[in-house]
Amino acid sequence: MAETEAVTLIAILSPKPGKKERVIELMKKIVDGVMANEMGALQYEMFEDINTQEICFVEKYADGAAQKLHENTAYFTESIGALVKEDLLSKDYELRFLKTTAGFHVRS
Repeated sequence: MAETEAVTLIAILSPKPGKKERVIELMKKIVDGVMANEMGALQYEMFEDINTQEICFVEKYADGAAQKLHENTAYFTESIGALVKEDLLSKDYELRFLKTTAGFHVRS
């Protein structure tokens, strides 16, 4: 993936039993930070899988630099650090980098 190409990814977090609300609380801090500060983040949405209760993010960045900037923000590093320190996840979070092969983004 070239540094100048748009970056699309899905992040999946698997909270331990009874820890989902704390994970959501920490992740909302990241969402708020992205909305306020990251103009290179074109899409940043948090979802809950209704079957597994995993927390999933759909993220799209203008380019690789915008995605790297995101990973180095204080709100990202502090919240991810808290996930580890508080032992909130049942396994490491998963990142899946994607490329569009067909379809459309938004229908108006």
